[in-house]
Amino acid sequence: MSEALKQRLTRMLEDTDLCSGFMYEEDRRYKSEYDYNDQGRITWESVRDILVDEYKEFEDIKVDFVKSYGGENCGSDYWSVVKFTDDTGSVLVKFQGWYSSYHGADYEDWSFVEPKQKTITVYE
Repeated sequence: MSEALKQRLTRMLEDTDLCSGFMYEEDRRYKSEYDYNDQGRITWESVRDILVDEYKEFEDIKVDFVKSYGGENCGSDYWSVVKFTDDTGSVLVKFQGWYSSYHGADYEDWSFVEPKQKTITVYE
């Protein structure tokens, strides 16, 4: 994990509007300019365009979607994991929030994460 990139992202992710965008929130101010998928969520390609347009600090950072969870029929849990890469290395960031059917998704917090495998037992 790149410490230089972590420090850089820590400063940049103080902007909660930026963080909420990584949670796949629907942001209608971009509707005419950027691409949305068939669920009405902004595409990750368009997230990258928005970052470069509004936050010039992201020009040399590659942004890749890793995984997300939440939304309709998933309870109130809602999160996304995004990989950021620059010439010093890469880091994973988890953007966490909550979801309600009448409101949509709300951003709460973010943290640096690392993938870990877990074994679970289920009874069927």
